[in-house]
Amino acid sequence: PRPVQEREKRSQRTRPTTGSEPQQPVAKVHPLTGRTRQLVHQYITGARGPGRFPARECNLTDGQPLWAWCAVSYWLFQNDMIRPEELRDAEVVAAINNALERSHQHDRDPALVKEVTRAVSAP
Repeated sequence: PRPVQEREKRSQRTRPTTGSEPQQPVAKVHPLTGRTRQLVHQYITGARGPGRFPARECNLTDGQPLWAWCAVSYWLFQNDMIRPEELRDAEVVAAINNALERSHQHDRDPALVKEVTRAVSAP
């Protein structure tokens, strides 16, 4: 079966739990990358690595910023730090999460989803 169909079956309209949740704190990013927490922190600050690490997405609480795993995966891939299939896994999870979120939002407010979809689709 295709990756999307397989993950859709398992999701049952909940978020996939593949270790690649949409946002991750540094404490979870470093094990997913196979690098130390200190090295990932140095990538973030620009002290090491090629620079331009993705900006944090938001803060869960004071002092605990979150990064979009798909953006981090893309950065790691662009800098030859992960394999293409690891990037693809992150992209599949992100696409599924986006589709599920749209579906949940549509269930709550279909008119809003229609309005927003029309607005972002306009040339």
